[in-house]
Order: sequence, then structure tokens, then C-alpha cells
Amino acid sequence: MVLKLKPGTRLLWAVALTMALGVVAWEMGRHSQNQATVIESQPKARHFDFGADLVQSVTITRSDPTPTNVKIYRQSKANHGKSVWLMDNPDPVAVSTPGVDFLLSVILGSQNGRDFEVPTVELKDYGLSPAEIELTIQLVNGKTHRLQLGNPDFAGDSLYALVDPVENADIPVEKQKVSLVPRSLEELTRRSPTDWQQADLETDSQNGENQDGDGSEGGVSSESLER
Repeated sequence: MVLKLKPGTRLLWAVALTMALGVVAWEMGRHSQNQATVIESQPKARHFDFGADLVQSVTITRSDPTPTNVKIYRQSKANHGKSVWLMDNPDPVAVSTPGVDFLLSVILGSQNGRDFEVPTVELKDYGLSPAEIELTIQLVNGKTHRLQLGNPDFAGDSLYALVDPVENADIPVEKQKVSLVPRSLEELTRRSPTDWQQADLETDSQNGENQDGDGSEGGVSSESLER
């Protein structure tokens, strides 16, 4: 026995089925969108997991075209505890704080989402064996991190780099992790000591406070950095 529906009833069933399918499609789309939002909201991993306030010094070493070594270090002022950036040239001179802040923001802001491994013997193809530029970052707790810079990537907006490269003279590692870091680091590392020197120095009395004592680097405690 075949159940016959009136035309009006069939129309109501069709409308109800269409609405049900629409609700299902909307729920599926909303679920996918929520998943994408969760993924995008997750913080991306960075190459270095410490903040700029824990950096004691940054040393930029270049081997080409002219070997240069620029060390910028943090020193506390005696009076109110705020730290300043200095550089020996050869005597301690003030360094542009915004310039150092920008350098640290580029270094510490680089993300490891595009890291990849290559055989150690192929590092020369990336300009990393040997690397012509190396940044040594020393923290207030004495720990040291290294960042070696190589050639630009194919897109031209990043540099190949080694972050804390693994080195073992007795048993060389077979592979190294190559990272991509912002291309702006290349220009920053080309700055001369004069370029890093602060243009508008403070008054002579304040500069004297920066260079109290023997002019050595000195340690900066975490407590003074937090102030």
C-alpha cells in the first residue's frame, strides 16, 4: 500500500527537510570556524623563550668584509636603579636605547614555525658553514645563547640561521636545524660602533652616573631589571 500525500503536505515536508539540512550545515560551519579560531589563538613558539629584560649583553661578530666585534651591555644607574645600554669604544659610551630595543624585539620575536633539518655537510649551501655573522646573547643569570646568520632565503625576506647550534668536535652531529629569521637582522648587524652610539646624550652629570666606578660591565640583578 503506497501512502499518498497531498501536495500541501509534500510541500511542508520539503520545507522542513530543507530547514533541517540548513541547520546541520550551519552547525558544521560554526564548529569548523571555532576550531580555526582556537588554532589561530594559540601562541606560536619562538626561538628564544626569555624576555628582553633578562638580556645582559649582545655581542655582534662579523667576519666579512671586515672583522668586527661590537658588544652592547646593560648597566644600572647608581641613583634610581634604571638600566642603560653601553658600549666600549674603547671607553664606555651610551648606546641608543630604542636601537637596542628594536634589535632585541627582532631577535626575540622570531618564530620557529618554518624550521627544518638539513645534513650538517650541507650547511655551506645556506651560508652557515662557516657563518659570517654571529650574535651572542648573554642573560643576567650567566646563560649564553647564540644566533648564527647565513644567506637570504628564496623569498628574500628572511635569513637562514642556526639558533644555539649544536657543536661537538669529537662526534660531529649529522643534522642541524635551520631556522628562518627576519631579514632586518642583517642590516642591524652591519651597524658600526658609531651607528650604535646614542645621538642625543644626556647631560654630563647623568653620563657620569652611567660610567661610575671602573667602567666595567658589571652584573645586573633580575630585581633591578624588573624595576
